[in-house]
Amino acid sequence: MRAGKFKMPFGIVNRTHPHDLPWTDVPPAIEVIGEEGLNDAGMSLGWILPLGPAALTLTGGAFGGASFDEANERANLSTLGRAEFFVGAGSVDVALGASALADVGDGASAAPLAGADFTLKWRDGSRRSVVLVGEVFRGQDGELAGYGAVQLQPSRMIYVGFREDVGDELIHNIFVSYYTSEFLRVRLGGGYAPESGSGTGLAQLTFVWGSHPVEPWWVNR
Repeated sequence: MRAGKFKMPFGIVNRTHPHDLPWTDVPPAIEVIGEEGLNDAGMSLGWILPLGPAALTLTGGAFGGASFDEANERANLSTLGRAEFFVGAGSVDVALGASALADVGDGASAAPLAGADFTLKWRDGSRRSVVLVGEVFRGQDGELAGYGAVQLQPSRMIYVGFREDVGDELIHNIFVSYYTSEFLRVRLGGGYAPESGSGTGLAQLTFVWGSHPVEPWWVNR
């Protein structure tokens, strides 16, 4: 159970702080459900149902409704639901998830926000791994956007990958991360949109003071 103001348990990217993503930027598809994703005050409750080598996680929550009423002009409420199926077989883990956020307050009229996600991770010890991940989002007006990415780990300290963003325009992205230790990570990334001919390049330095935090989901340790 969680209560307070936090990033809602909706999809993958929305739950992850930007510095813990595999790439240097946030996929633009997230803007379909909110300018900076979904972040609101409320509470959520999760339940994990074991199914032998698999598991089903069910999450429900009630929030202040800022996603549908940013100006706070009415008394409103939003409810969130998420289901995620996980199964592991040897060195392969697979997860499938679906999320929805609906406006149920006074005067509610907006269509629910929805999303679906997929993650596959293969590990060969702590020195090699492959991660496939993808998400698609549907906004209040029915607009769709998503991304798909693959990340390769050729050695213990290096991760390199590609990401395709699909929405208003197609964007090709590349990213590489280097761990000097579990306390210091250097990352480079860039993207190119063929339709507009625009490109971006970013560099990121992430360092940790104090005790070792939990590694992000894409890290193989």
